[in-house]
Amino acid sequence: SDSDYFEHVTSRPCPAWRPDELVEIVFRSCEIKKAVVEADETEQGLRKTLNFGHTIGHAAESLALEHGLALTHGEAVAIGMAGEALLSWKLGLISEESFARARAGIAHAGLPTVLPQRMPTAKLRELIARDKKNVGAEVRFVLLEKIGQACFDQVVPEPLIEEALEAIQPR
Repeated sequence: SDSDYFEHVTSRPCPAWRPDELVEIVFRSCEIKKAVVEADETEQGLRKTLNFGHTIGHAAESLALEHGLALTHGEAVAIGMAGEALLSWKLGLISEESFARARAGIAHAGLPTVLPQRMPTAKLRELIARDKKNVGAEVRFVLLEKIGQACFDQVVPEPLIEEALEAIQPR
């Protein structure tokens, strides 16, 4: 929700931050989340933007757990953010440059942008179909309109979902 903050947090790799600086980053992140939650306590609008990365991320997290792979919730969401940033670009919501900047920022922060090993896209797609944000058979994503601004309840064509799931596979 703040492009300047994104630039600050991704300006150095995680190990380069002093412990007191990391505390400040975590504190500021909590402040941002608190403000969003307080502005939309019942998740009718703005609060949905906190789910950026979670649609793909939850599927990856579940499948990793099923396969006994080490993948934390945060790592899974980071991978989901990379995939959902790709969807944002492919749908014309952000430029290719913004997509590359988002993905590079995630990686620079020390987070993964691809799965720890290849996972069946059909199984990931099946898990995405069960996401709580869906309405009926319609998969709903939170996507980027620009770095620092998300939009929610975005329906994505099936071929683009498949493309994003392939893009988060290791090479």
